[in-house]
Amino acid sequence: MKTTRIHTLMLCFLLSITKGFSQQYFKLLEKSDKPYEQKITRFSNGDLLIAGSPIRGKTASQNGGLNILRLDQCGNTIWSKNFQWKENFMSFKDFSINSDNEIYIYGTAYEGMSEYIFLLKLDQKGKDLVFKVFHFGTVDNFTYNIKVLPDGGIMAYGLLLDYNTPKRGFLAVFDANLNQQWGKLFAPFESSGEAIITQDNGFLGRSGVYTFKFNAQGQIEWSSIFESGDNRSDYYPVAGPVEVEDGYIFEAIKEKEAFFYKIAPNGQLVWKSELFPSSERAADVQVLENGDLLAMYNHPGNGENYPTQLWLSPNGKITRQRRLFIQQSLQTDGIYQSINAKGLITVIGTQDLKAASSDRYAGFLLQTALDSNVGRCFHWEDFNSIRANPTPISVTPQTPTFFSLNIRNVDASIVAVPLVYAFAESCDLSKERLIRKDSTLSCGQKWTVQLPSADFFWEDGSPESLRNLDTIGTYRATDYNCIAPTVYEYRLNRQTCPCPVYLPNAFSPNADGHNDLLEMFSNCSVKEIHMSVYNRWGDRVYESRGTKPGWDGTFRQNHADPGVYMVAVRYVLINESNEKQEGTLLQNVALIR
Repeated sequence: MKTTRIHTLMLCFLLSITKGFSQQYFKLLEKSDKPYEQKITRFSNGDLLIAGSPIRGKTASQNGGLNILRLDQCGNTIWSKNFQWKENFMSFKDFSINSDNEIYIYGTAYEGMSEYIFLLKLDQKGKDLVFKVFHFGTVDNFTYNIKVLPDGGIMAYGLLLDYNTPKRGFLAVFDANLNQQWGKLFAPFESSGEAIITQDNGFLGRSGVYTFKFNAQGQIEWSSIFESGDNRSDYYPVAGPVEVEDGYIFEAIKEKEAFFYKIAPNGQLVWKSELFPSSERAADVQVLENGDLLAMYNHPGNGENYPTQLWLSPNGKITRQRRLFIQQSLQTDGIYQSINAKGLITVIGTQDLKAASSDRYAGFLLQTALDSNVGRCFHWEDFNSIRANPTPISVTPQTPTFFSLNIRNVDASIVAVPLVYAFAESCDLSKERLIRKDSTLSCGQKWTVQLPSADFFWEDGSPESLRNLDTIGTYRATDYNCIAPTVYEYRLNRQTCPCPVYLPNAFSPNADGHNDLLEMFSNCSVKEIHMSVYNRWGDRVYESRGTKPGWDGTFRQNHADPGVYMVAVRYVLINESNEKQEGTLLQNVALIR
């Protein structure tokens, strides 16, 4: 029944045009018997970054280390990397991208019986820049999340657990090179949580029922306990904080029923939303341009988890719900989303831990317009499962206890190993429309290229629509139409351009600031020059090699006699076509005093 309905909707779609469809796609992640914890975020140009690691395994060879992928705006792989630290188990937890498109990755690693926290910094091409491993002196270290600071450093948030002490949380700040700046260790704390950097450059952290607000220097401003129901502990916070105007949004769940609530900047309760069915997994919440919130979560039903969108107004009213239907049975667990400036939402859904098997896909990757209801192999259905929320809730002050935090560096180096990460063939397969334009330039010319329209982007990341091309190569621009992309390919060649060279026929090394040095000149890039100078009897009075050798008219630390000298120059130059040119120059030069 469900399949028939999907086919009918697909047929209807093929007879119409849906706004934003050209950039929609649906991909299945490769099949795996190991469930992944994967997240998604976005570069400044709209490219996607996916990172994750399998949940199971005891060593790197079993769990596969860290998988990092950069995808273009149509979900095509630009590069993929796998990172491992020796043979140790590494567990990915979170990542963040700074304003320079550098990537920070955060997680936990084991070596023997010791557990560590790691931080990895990559450039936008996936090259590792800094890798740090830290020991906190406890049995178990649980990483929660990181955020990029306004000054370029990062904040890290997590849990420390020892057999002999209660759970304690930490908040630590590192500079851009992952050197620790300061850290706080405090209790009470729970086994899940998340922290954000607030608009006042402070920090707001959730851990279970506890919330902590710190200023920019790490001093506590206030802390609270969330209580709900007649037993004061019926619902448990699982998502947030998400900063909105005049407050912060959280989600709480009890026995697969959830609601959102808002607290003010001073920690006071503002409102609670209606109740709605949900899996026990936290929703991923994003703020839309109009101030509404979009929550992506799993809605239970008929033995499946249905990826579901929920719209929440600024005053806490649920205004819309819609479920995602696809042909494959995925039983998703973790769901994460990213929204770009054009209103396209990209969602990654990963397989449920309990449903993991080699015959099931590890998850899906979906991109769709917020105002679109149907794609080629998926569709959304609106529904309503909300009900009134009679649950009494309160947020009451509490005073945390602070402890000294001792962090030490562990010598470590990370290794990149080949990664082949495949998306299963799906119905989003596209056929590229390629338009080629060639140009062969004469010496000194540049090729000025104007992209066809504002819909096109250079694949190498150049931000300019009008561009001067002067280096031999192939330059591509695409409109990122994910169904039928148009690609302009500009192929540039050059005529071989000789490098002019010039050696003066006279120089006067008299320290007057003019013609004091005998040098060879060229408007090409110099790779090497080897210069030798001989007097009229054939004695060599000067020899040097480098990129800019020059004779100052001395011989054995004395002034050379005026007269005519023979100069021999061997040179290696790079012309404007990036071609190497070698040559020899023999010339008489007069030394004048």
